[in-house]
Amino acid sequence: MGGDRRIQAGRPDKGRSCAEGLGERHCLPEALYQAMIATPGGRIVPASSLSELVETTGITEVRHFERKRTVTLQVTPPVTLSLQEAMERIESRVIRAVRSQGFMEGVTVGMSGVADKLTQARSVLQWNFVLAGFITFLMMAALFENFLYP
Repeated sequence: MGGDRRIQAGRPDKGRSCAEGLGERHCLPEALYQAMIATPGGRIVPASSLSELVETTGITEVRHFERKRTVTLQVTPPVTLSLQEAMERIESRVIRAVRSQGFMEGVTVGMSGVADKLTQARSVLQWNFVLAGFITFLMMAALFENFLYP
């Protein structure tokens, strides 16, 4: 989906379809909810068995981040799955698969929120660990009065 298409309240704008070659009835959220999806195991299941349709009121404007239009997908992993593992699964199984099929040309994907904070914390702690190891080496060198023995 690209260009200047816009869907408000589940309906395409002025006769345009939300997907190339599909009629307006396929743009309705209810129709997409009943669409059939092929799983990696080869089974065909309705989207309703993999997702939940929640009707709410939403914004009537296009969101932007750094002057680019954005789409936000909110993912809540199960309690048994760590945040890092969920991020890795999304990156390796979803984003790479879609990118390999050529659907993400000109699209930038980024993770933010708690996932972004986890990445920042990991990079900060990584350098803190290196610094702590270096300080420990210097303390042991001072204790043994030699840089080669610690």
